[in-house]
Amino acid sequence: MIGHLQNEIFKDTADMFLLDEIYAETKGLLDENSNVKCKKVFLSGENSHTTKDFMEEVYNKLNFPSFFGRNWSAFHDSYKEKLWIDEDNFDTYLLVFRQADKLLSQANETDLEALLETLSDIIEALADPESIMPIKIVFCLNSKTDNRFNKAAIKLNQNIRDLRLS
Repeated sequence: MIGHLQNEIFKDTADMFLLDEIYAETKGLLDENSNVKCKKVFLSGENSHTTKDFMEEVYNKLNFPSFFGRNWSAFHDSYKEKLWIDEDNFDTYLLVFRQADKLLSQANETDLEALLETLSDIIEALADPESIMPIKIVFCLNSKTDNRFNKAAIKLNQNIRDLRLS
């Protein structure tokens, strides 16, 4: 059974969400086994302070091919390919960044923008009529005062909904 929070996220028109990490945890969103029809992938900001760290994290967690180039273009292509494969096995897809406050914290702001832009492009590409699997991305934050994602999203005009508790 889909948890209430997860159900609300998939009903929402936004593609990406900012959530309090503790709230997401208590609502069961971070439970990897809560719904077998929803593919959940968890990445950690703790393991992805730099762009190099991030590329290693996605390479390992998403089982990218050995020839993965570890750059934004290669991430775009490899992740989109992975999602097309997962479409055959899952109804929905949820990518969750735990400890997102630390995600790319030692990288340039342009890398955070590149990540958001790449994820948005992938969602848009897979939103065509041939795609049947809705994709949502959640950034779980520990700090209510962190504005890195808000600034990057506003700059890029991304469809990110802030669901953090005030």
